[in-house]
Amino acid sequence: MLTRSVLRLLLAAMLLLTLAAQSLGHRDWMQNCSNCHCHWNSGKKSADCKGKKLTKIPQDMSNEMQVVDFSQNQIPELRREEFQVAGLQNLHKIYLRNCTIQEVNRDAFKGLPILIELDLSSNHIKHLHPSTFEGVEKLRIVNINNNEIEVLESGLFVNLPFLSRVEFNNNRLKQVQLNVFGGPLTSISLEQNQLTHLNKETFANLPKLTYLSLQGNAWNCSCELQEFRDFAIARRLFTPPTDCREPPQLRGKLWSEVPSENFACRPRILGSVRSFVEANHDNITLPCRIVGTPRPNVTWIYNKRQLNPNPNDQHLRILNSVGEQVNGKQPPVQVLTSELRIYGVRNSDKGAYICVADNRGGKAEAEFQLLVNGDYLGAAAASDGLAGISGAIGASTSDPQTSIILVICVIATTFLVLLIFAVLILFWYCRRVKTYQKDNTMMSGDGLISCKLDKTHNSSMLEGSVIMEMQKSLLNEVNPVEKPPRRTDIESVDGGDDGHEIKKTLLDETAYELNHI
Repeated sequence: MLTRSVLRLLLAAMLLLTLAAQSLGHRDWMQNCSNCHCHWNSGKKSADCKGKKLTKIPQDMSNEMQVVDFSQNQIPELRREEFQVAGLQNLHKIYLRNCTIQEVNRDAFKGLPILIELDLSSNHIKHLHPSTFEGVEKLRIVNINNNEIEVLESGLFVNLPFLSRVEFNNNRLKQVQLNVFGGPLTSISLEQNQLTHLNKETFANLPKLTYLSLQGNAWNCSCELQEFRDFAIARRLFTPPTDCREPPQLRGKLWSEVPSENFACRPRILGSVRSFVEANHDNITLPCRIVGTPRPNVTWIYNKRQLNPNPNDQHLRILNSVGEQVNGKQPPVQVLTSELRIYGVRNSDKGAYICVADNRGGKAEAEFQLLVNGDYLGAAAASDGLAGISGAIGASTSDPQTSIILVICVIATTFLVLLIFAVLILFWYCRRVKTYQKDNTMMSGDGLISCKLDKTHNSSMLEGSVIMEMQKSLLNEVNPVEKPPRRTDIESVDGGDDGHEIKKTLLDETAYELNHI
């Protein structure tokens, strides 16, 4: 009996010690909580630090903390290993909503091996380094909605074997690079961004993906989106209302409403869309190089008439071929080349030849102005003025320096002609002014220049003088008689008129001459 009593006492003592230790530990993590409110939440040790005017992650919190909520504070950046330095390496969930975060160091979450959920929504984050989540192997949920990120770089969410959900709604995404996502992702949300197209390869290695939300983007339903659109519909990842923003004829239409073949790219002419070609009764080739998806149809127009040369035609032929063009790291592009060949160019062949390429995406044109027998510059000038001459010169010579000199000469000649014309107009104007002034002046008897006579007193004298002089001239021709000397000693009568005396003298002379006829 004694032995049993002793054993019972020992067990009771051990139980009391255990309870005391647990109580002491409980008080420790609750007390080491900075100025936050610590409590149990869903069986996890949690710290509620919302709206505490924090500017950085506090350093005086218990390392037993599992859930922290730092939302609605003023934390401009997350520095390198900030949570590990604060002793919070046992965190399961971190909430940093609306904390004005602008920068996230690439190693900010280093040392958090059991973190499973991260919420960075409603901040001002513009960039995430590809290795931001490296080492956070237990991560399952990432929420980065309502930020300012423009590009998701390759490698951002790889080597995360438990990652299941990623959200980037209401950012400024314009590009999602290849190999961004990996692992067992089941849900990706990219709503309300600025995406115009995506690559199928970005999502092809996600076999468990069942939800892909893409609505509210600026989708350009062209050939660049066609492959991904077909992939999304085939995998049943399409979620309405995902619609087209461009081209205009498809705006507002759901992806599922537009046939795959209508996701087309308007043809594009490679090279100049207008050029001048000179021929001297030789063979000539007009090349038209086009890219477009689906492959465009090409027609040639001459004088508003479509050219359909017979295969046996020895004068005109149209040859079409397809090749590839490599542009650096971009995938090769198929190029359609259509050549119009004219054998033995004649004067009647000159004119405008138009290459027209069209498909479901639209139409593109290139014009070739064929000039024959040296009428090159004249035709260019007639069609485009100085600009046409400049283009013609540039097309006819392979030496850029010579082209520039010729253009300068044409401009200088034009300026000189305009200058000469202006001088001639000025000279003509001056002569006219001088003649006008001469007609309105007369010489008086004593050699002095007098202006127009007074209209009221002197107009009658001027008219009479002219008439008398004409009569005297006629009399001299019929019977020339020596005139008597004029009387110059006429004295003016008081109150008399000089004009009246002059008229009287002229009348006396006329009467004398008539008496001697």
